[in-house]
Amino acid sequence: MQDTFGCVNCDILLAKMEFYGITDIVNKLMRSYLENKYLRISLNDSKFNKVYSKWEHIKHGVPQGSVLGPLFFLIYINDCSSNIRKIAIPVLFSDNTSIIITHTNPEEF
Repeated sequence: MQDTFGCVNCDILLAKMEFYGITDIVNKLMRSYLENKYLRISLNDSKFNKVYSKWEHIKHGVPQGSVLGPLFFLIYINDCSSNIRKIAIPVLFSDNTSIIITHTNPEEF
């Protein structure tokens, strides 16, 4: 199961950072931090021998356990609330999002 931090498209995140004014050398630094990541899985078999998967290029996700991970995620979803504000009240915090929908008329609701 993939969590929300793993679903972040790095190209979109970097474009949003540039939109918010994170440009030039800082944008290049963030790009180098987010791009060209690789992952492999290591397991012990029944005889306690290490078994490794092949290295896979990771195109999505922000580093978890880092100070920047939650900040990157908030930048990524920051415009979500403006897109749904006409019909609902969004409550955003890190990777938890609640959408509150109310109406005085139950039939229209």
